[in-house]
Amino acid sequence: MLLLNDSNVTDFSKKVSFRQVIEGARVIGVGESAHFVSEFSNIRMALSRQLIDHFDFNVIGLECSGLQGEKLNEWFNDNSSDSDIENFSSPLSTALYGTVLTELKSYLRDSEKQIEIIGVDTPNTLSPLEDLKVLIKKSLKIDPIVASQWAELEKLLQGVSGGSAVNSSMGWTKLSEADQNRALSCVTRLRLRFEALKPLFDERLENYNFFRYYRSLVTVQYTLEALFGMSALFDGTALEGETSVRDYFMVQSVKNYLNINRESKLILLAHNNHIQKEPVVFSGELAGIPMGQYMKDEPGYRSIALTHLGNVVPEMDFPDDNSPVGFSVNQAPAAPIGESSIEKHCMEAKEREDDAFSMDVNVPVKSIRSQNATVDVDVKKAFDVVVYSGNATKDLMVGF
Repeated sequence: MLLLNDSNVTDFSKKVSFRQVIEGARVIGVGESAHFVSEFSNIRMALSRQLIDHFDFNVIGLECSGLQGEKLNEWFNDNSSDSDIENFSSPLSTALYGTVLTELKSYLRDSEKQIEIIGVDTPNTLSPLEDLKVLIKKSLKIDPIVASQWAELEKLLQGVSGGSAVNSSMGWTKLSEADQNRALSCVTRLRLRFEALKPLFDERLENYNFFRYYRSLVTVQYTLEALFGMSALFDGTALEGETSVRDYFMVQSVKNYLNINRESKLILLAHNNHIQKEPVVFSGELAGIPMGQYMKDEPGYRSIALTHLGNVVPEMDFPDDNSPVGFSVNQAPAAPIGESSIEKHCMEAKEREDDAFSMDVNVPVKSIRSQNATVDVDVKKAFDVVVYSGNATKDLMVGF
């Protein structure tokens, strides 16, 4: 495992040790130990530029839905438009990716390189309504006989909306258990019907529209299951590995995209907890099997973690009724730096003024920071590279 600090982040590609890790990669997860961190946005921007310029990466995947990704891609590749990202993005997506994408768009404006933005996740708001509207509109053409079932599903889920998973989960919990189960049952049956009648529907939809329709259908199904899991996390009834369903959806999104676009090389901007190659464990309890663990056996997958050495970190305070996303972001005390943590090794490297070195395989590294907590993990197995910053301050594009 390679350890780097952010002091020379703009020229990582010149380091032989870094190039050796990246050579041959087709998918690179670029993580962050906490959302909404300015320093991590800067590192992600610098890494993305180098992966695009020196290693021919041409796609950026985000923690958002396919439909959300399409809107961001439209904005990103429209150089004739002076519209701000906020006109194409939700407040949450702007806060998560605004700095990176805005600066990257400006950097590439005069470049001949074409970069595609895609969403590989369920909606980051966990609201199924946007995808549901696509399904209802298209179903009137391809399968009008099930229109009443779509109408019932839309009525059931009308209140499951908001600017973030917090808001949508609150709407979900207001449904009775019977209505929650009815909604999931309904969309599951519609998916099975669509798959079973695929040859018929192939004749009624062009390839692109078929793909979008099916993607939205699967997205709604996984979003509802994610809502079950999120609600369970809030009320303390979560099952072991509850978050794994969402990560499995992300894996399938990535693999499906790469199977169709065989010349593409993908940068995945997602939390460390999604890109790591080992299970996500907090205080000895399994939270989930991450996307990176599914991907680690795929040829050409690499994971780059970001962490920090500061005493505070931006964290979500909820509920906040005045916020468009249902929570505000404020500096909170960071998790203590443990003796066998990667942050401890980063501090020692900083004291030695080492800006890049490979970790001895025999040196135990048992944890890494995650939000204002700590994940128990063999860091050297979980990540190929760890990049650290001195501090973690709130990103300027976080508007809440």
